[in-house]
Amino acid sequence: MKRKTILLAALASAVICIQATADITIDWQNNDYGTYAQWSLSSNTDPPYTGINPDSSPFRNGNGTPSASLYADPTLFYQDQAYGETGIVYGSPVMRIDLDVPNVANEDLWKIVQVELRYHVQTDPDSGYQRSELRPDDSGQVFNDPVWTERQIRTTDYGAWYDLTLEYQLPQLWDGELISIWVNDSGVYLDNIQVASVCVPVPAAVLLGMLGLGVAGLKLRKLV
Repeated sequence: MKRKTILLAALASAVICIQATADITIDWQNNDYGTYAQWSLSSNTDPPYTGINPDSSPFRNGNGTPSASLYADPTLFYQDQAYGETGIVYGSPVMRIDLDVPNVANEDLWKIVQVELRYHVQTDPDSGYQRSELRPDDSGQVFNDPVWTERQIRTTDYGAWYDLTLEYQLPQLWDGELISIWVNDSGVYLDNIQVASVCVPVPAAVLLGMLGLGVAGLKLRKLV
């Protein structure tokens, strides 16, 4: 079984990748190649937060149930409310968010994935997020050398809730994605997670990525 592994702890590469502060814009599909799921984190449960099922509505995935896992060291706990929001998870100093998204491999398609996080930005001048994609081999194991890496530092909106949307355009050669995001600050308050994906023919996806239309709000429809 092949699985694509992505470590989202900041951004971009040889594979087209776009970052923007916007809502999910792709027209996801409820089939083997598409996903939409949301985690509102509204249940008061004790850590570890591993294998969390998405909210029952809205949720669509034609090939299984995505799951989310949250990690932080040394501090991770649920809060009923903070900074004007309810149902949140606090992690300090760095929170790691793992999203396991099943799908079906198809070498003729290109996959577009968007992940949106709503989290609270405090006052640490080095706060931000970081990610790097690792190259899997045929058995699904992950090599140590990343395909691409980048770090994004937040310098504005201190003391506010921030909606971060990340977009990835990937070859559809594996039967799933493991997306892992690191968000750091002087403590992270996470309110909501969304993930959406759709597959399109390769030339269409590459062209849209080059033009930056995915995050401009253009709806992408599966053409096969």
